Amino acid sequence: MQDIDFLPAEYFQRRVRQQARPWRIAALTLLGALATGAATGQYLQRQRLQAELDALLPAYQLASAEQQRLAQMQAQLQTEEQTAELLAYLHHPWPKSQILRALVDNLPEQVVLEQLRIGRQRRQTQQPAEVRPASAEQREDLSKLPAAQRDLRVLREEYDTADVYVRIEGYTSDSSALYGWLTALGKQRLVAKAELISIESTAQTTPGPMRFAAVVVVVPGYGQPGGPTPAEAQQLAGRASAPHASDK
Repeated sequence: MQDIDFLPAEYFQRRVRQQARPWRIAALTLLGALATGAATGQYLQRQRLQAELDALLPAYQLASAEQQRLAQMQAQLQTEEQTAELLAYLHHPWPKSQILRALVDNLPEQVVLEQLRIGRQRRQTQQPAEVRPASAEQREDLSKLPAAQRDLRVLREEYDTADVYVRIEGYTSDSSALYGWLTALGKQRLVAKAELISIESTAQTTPGPMRFAAVVVVVPGYGQPGGPTPAEAQQLAGRASAPHASDK
C-alpha cells in the first residue's frame, strides 16, 4: 500500500533549514573563534617581536654610531697617510752634505777637486707608466684630488723623470788613482753611476798633472721609484748621524 504525503513541499524545506541552522551557527562560531585566535596570536607575535626590536635598538644605535666613527677615522687616516707620503717625498733629495761626503770619503791624494756642480738632468731611459708625465688626455683632473695627493702628483711628474747628478772637475797626477777612485765611488749606496768624461794633460812637453771631468749620477731618493726602502733609509740615516773619522 503506498503512503500518501499530504504535506506541502515548502513544509519539508523549512524543516530542513531549521535542522541545518544549529550546524550553521556552530560553524560560524567555530570560524569566529579561529579568526579571533589567529588575530590574538598575530597580536601577541607582533608584541613579542616589537619587544625584541626595542631591546636590540640601543645595540643597533651603538653599532651604527661606531660604524660611522670608524668611517670618519678611516677617512682621517687616509688623509694623514697622504700628508705623510707628501712630507716623505719632500725629503727625497739627498742632502748635499751626504753627496759631498760620498765624494771625498775615499778621495786619493793624487786627485784634487776644483769644482763641483750639483744639478738635475732628464733621464734618458724609458720610465714605467706610473712615473712618466701623463698626456693631456690621460691626465686626471687634479682639482678633484685631495690637496696632499694633488701636490704629490705634480711633484712626481716633475722630479721622478729626472736624475740628480754631480759634475766634477779637477786634476790628477796619477790616472790609475783617478780610475780607482771613480770605480770605488760607483759602488757606494748613494751613487748610481760614476764615469769619466774627459782627461787631458796640462803640460806641453814634460809629464805633469792631468785635468779631468767626471759625472756622478745619484740614486733616487726617498719615495721615488728605485729609492731606498724604509729599512735602508733608517740605516742610511744612522750612518749620516754617526761621527765621521775626519770630524774627530
